[in-house]
Amino acid sequence: MSNRTVLRKWSEIEVGVASLQEEIDALTVASTQYSRGWFQQLHVRGRAQFLQPTTGLTLALDADGYLTTGGSYEMREIPVATYDDLLDWWDTTQSAGFISGGAITDSGGGQIDVAAGTGIIKSTDSDIGENYFFDWAAQTNIALVDNSLNWVYIDYNAGAPQVATDTNIANIDLHTEIVIGRVYRSGATLSILNVGQDITDYMTKGCYKDFEVEGFVRASGMVTSETGVRQLDVTAGVLYCAHNRITTAAIDTSGAGRFTYHYNDGAWQTVAAQTQIDNVQYNNYGVGLANLTNNRYGVHWVYMCQDGTLHVVYGVGNYLASQAENATVPANLPGCLTQMSLLIAKIVIQKNAAVFTEIEYPWTTVFGTTGATDHGGLAGLGDDDHTQYLLADGTRALTANWDVGNFNITLQDLIIGDGRYIGSDSDTDAIQIAAGGEVTLSQTLILSDVVNAGVDTDKFLVLDATDNVDYRTGAEVLSDIGAAAAAHAASHQNGGADEISIAGLSGQTADPQTVEVVKNSGAVVSTRPQLNFIEGANITLTIADDAGNDQADITIAAAGAGGAHDILSATHSDAAVDAVTRGSLIVGNSTPAWDELDIGAASSVLWCDGNDPSWSLWSGLSHDALGTRTHDGDTLQHDGVNSNGGDFDFTTTGDIRHIMGTGNALVITDVVTDDTNKKPAMRSEQYDSTGEPEGFTVIYVEAV
Repeated sequence: MSNRTVLRKWSEIEVGVASLQEEIDALTVASTQYSRGWFQQLHVRGRAQFLQPTTGLTLALDADGYLTTGGSYEMREIPVATYDDLLDWWDTTQSAGFISGGAITDSGGGQIDVAAGTGIIKSTDSDIGENYFFDWAAQTNIALVDNSLNWVYIDYNAGAPQVATDTNIANIDLHTEIVIGRVYRSGATLSILNVGQDITDYMTKGCYKDFEVEGFVRASGMVTSETGVRQLDVTAGVLYCAHNRITTAAIDTSGAGRFTYHYNDGAWQTVAAQTQIDNVQYNNYGVGLANLTNNRYGVHWVYMCQDGTLHVVYGVGNYLASQAENATVPANLPGCLTQMSLLIAKIVIQKNAAVFTEIEYPWTTVFGTTGATDHGGLAGLGDDDHTQYLLADGTRALTANWDVGNFNITLQDLIIGDGRYIGSDSDTDAIQIAAGGEVTLSQTLILSDVVNAGVDTDKFLVLDATDNVDYRTGAEVLSDIGAAAAAHAASHQNGGADEISIAGLSGQTADPQTVEVVKNSGAVVSTRPQLNFIEGANITLTIADDAGNDQADITIAAAGAGGAHDILSATHSDAAVDAVTRGSLIVGNSTPAWDELDIGAASSVLWCDGNDPSWSLWSGLSHDALGTRTHDGDTLQHDGVNSNGGDFDFTTTGDIRHIMGTGNALVITDVVTDDTNKKPAMRSEQYDSTGEPEGFTVIYVEAV
């Protein structure tokens, strides 16, 4: 029977002491492994009994009947170990802390009450001090230090636990003194936090913290580098989620590895099986992918999922270089990445670049998350969302009187509404300014700093040389004006201190000043006070100020003059638009306008019909069209042909036809007959009324 079996049986025995003693005596001590046993206090017949075997096994109990170190259950060990029994394990591994109770409440007057509770506490300030289960009693009206943070804890107090407070956590050892909460006191107002050394279900609470605070944490590996052409090479890695170790395999997208792209066009979209980082587009968030501006930069965020898959999220900016460098993690990510993955790299690439600009890692560079770290980085600063504030551009009117207290308002100009007033609290309409600028005073004008004020009457109010308001007689004013006017006039005369420059005047002088006019920088052709340049037909004027030569340059040019252009083009309003072709002629058409006459067919002649010229084949011209023509010394008359007494030769391969009235013609031809000795020379043809041939007579010459 093993010790564990004995312990189990003891916990089940509900018999008398004699029966229990029999069970204990049945234990045989065969080795030092069982030289000490662990026995618990049993309540038998209503009283505490501490039983030990009658043969060979001794229990070490303290005065209260609890096991001491000498009586603890022996643990497995490699002899000889310093710590080897159950009590050693209990003291060295279990921390002090509270188990239940201990709620802190406000008892009024800046004091607190602490409820009763339970816990484990050490008897000495040592990591391996002896542990004791204990209970403490409730305490009320515990005083606190005002305007301070008060730590509330349970003090071992030599075995008589009690509630205590301290304003310095460094004074609490957390072994013999266990924290149950903290309270900040400000007079009678308390801020209470019931949080301390809660040791119940500690591992579970630790997991919750890891799940909610840490998420996925990289331990090693998952280093991203560039390979191939904008491709990714990620090393194998290790990450943790709570106390769970997760490994990821290496991924090389220039080989079999792939990643999934993510972007948002109003909803998250994925593009699977990708190998290269995009060097053309960025994510215009909520709209979709958009092209980067030339020379701008895109940012891409690389994530490793817990299942070992690789994911990349498009950045949301069309960045300048400095903006890309400072870009932070997007505030919005696909749910699968926020919950099940770890950021492992940030990639920056310029538009159309063949290689990455840089790769950064979150374990060497703090990226932060997208959000304004400076008020000027906030979106919507130009929106007028706060109507309770005045606008710097002055477009929002006040909705009530503005009281600036005992402070000044510094203005460049003070402009009030037409017909409105300037006044005081007791006389709000003391001064009225009309729309035309007239000023009306409702009260007497009192000048407190006036020389000779009230001494004499019938005087003028003037501002003297020292900027004082002064009363002056009429004679004094006239004298002052006369002297000042004479001196002023002299200063503007030729050679005076303020000689008037014509160039500096605006408007016209009283006497017109003449201007000398020259032509082509030659002699003066005119001297007049004013010049008038008139543009004539097809003439343009260009006038430029020639400061170097102290003159105005006027350029006169023909209107419409331009660069090289075609003759038959729209530049000429009297010409039709035609392209040049070989042999064509320029003629006047019926528009009338200059037009192109294309060259005729081969053997054509140029002739006209009395209106327009044209090309015609010689054979197509009628006798009427030819009219009378002269041929060298021999005249060919179609209205009575003659050769002026000489021979007239025709050379042709066709017929020579002479029409002799209606229905008859004399034709010279070389038509061949059946008789080779007969050479046809001439034939006579007859036609009917429609012009159809009816017959002909051949006249020929017979060879001899």
